[in-house]
Amino acid sequence: MSVKLDVRSVGYLNNLKGDPRPPESFALPACLTSLMEHLGEDVRWTTIRAHNRDWQARRLYEAILAATGMSFGLLWWHGPSDGEHYGEVCPSSFDLTQVNPDHDDTIKRAFVYTGYQCEIIERTDDNFESMKRRITASIDAGKPVLTFGPLEPHEECSIVCGYDSGGDTLFGWSHFQSRKPGDTEPNGMFRVSGWYENMWKIVLCGDKKEPQNDLREIIRHGLSIATADDIDGLYAGHAAYNAWANYIVDPAYKRMRRKELKQKYWFHKNMVGNHAEARCYLGGFLGEVADGNEHLRKASDLYAEIHDLCWKIWAAAGGMDSKKAYKVLRKKKKQDKIVELIRKIEALDFAAAKELQAWLDQ
Repeated sequence: MSVKLDVRSVGYLNNLKGDPRPPESFALPACLTSLMEHLGEDVRWTTIRAHNRDWQARRLYEAILAATGMSFGLLWWHGPSDGEHYGEVCPSSFDLTQVNPDHDDTIKRAFVYTGYQCEIIERTDDNFESMKRRITASIDAGKPVLTFGPLEPHEECSIVCGYDSGGDTLFGWSHFQSRKPGDTEPNGMFRVSGWYENMWKIVLCGDKKEPQNDLREIIRHGLSIATADDIDGLYAGHAAYNAWANYIVDPAYKRMRRKELKQKYWFHKNMVGNHAEARCYLGGFLGEVADGNEHLRKASDLYAEIHDLCWKIWAAAGGMDSKKAYKVLRKKKKQDKIVELIRKIEALDFAAAKELQAWLDQ
């Protein structure tokens, strides 16, 4: 028997064709927002104007980003350095669920903010039948399940919305799913069998309770992330900005093959996009809750300015979608311009942190 719940999709902007939403690039907040919307919670649809068009934004998405601390973060995974190079990089730097040393803490903070209990179950060597039973029972009860692992990259969250063959096959939405008809259901959901091998964690939505959304606690926690230099072995704060600036001027780029250079630029390009969205939505969240407070309003404006400077970084390389953008990594003037913009963003980030601390100190 096949069971499917009608749940709104998640995904990057280019995977949301015909969808009025702005980017919702962070998987956990996007999946949880769709789960809450399915349960009938108010996700606070709002019309916003940006890039010369109107968008229909789900304010709950940006609020979860703030409540977990994710939108306050900038992370940079670092490998060994030989003194000349600045270490290898890893796409795990994009995963802002790591702003809390315990991954489960990020999940719990998200559910606490929405006002629901959750149960986190990790895969073991012998709990396949139990995990399958819990997933199908939750779907049968009308509650989608957040999962980590059924699709690559296995670290990222997806939302399971249905099943077939007693749970041996799962249906759902992922930012990273294939869109090929052979890999999807007629409604566009992914279809995956043999999921247990890669599943490492599932999150079951429990009973509704009183939400805990104290703004002072959210900002206090966010500042502890924004001002840290290291979070569980990842560069953060000033250290992450330093690593990013150094990355742009690595002398190895002058003799690097084109394929490798493109990969290096790809990482930088996506770091810009991650940062632009995180700070844009943090600014939007603060603007919504400012209630006339000057410190919160200033912080909101500073984060919005960071978003705009991120677009200028792309522009310095010929635009976000320029096929020749990677070549800037070999041009000193372009490198210097990008580093200058990164440093301006860093200054704005810490100016915003000062405004938030001033609000806390009132």
